[in-house]
Amino acid sequence: MLNAHRFSAKEAVRLGLVAKAVSSQFLEEEIEKEIAELFRCAPEAVVPRKV
Repeated sequence: MLNAHRFSAKEAVRLGLVAKAVSSQFLEEEIEKEIAELFRCAPEAVVPRKV
């Protein structure tokens, strides 16, 4: 990753750099799904915490 090697979205998922990769045509729909999922969680569950 430090050698400027380019990789695909699928490879980024495989490497754990991103949680999910979606086609641009479905991006807005997937964003709405992720936001809806966050709103279903307890506020304490989504607040960043220092470990």
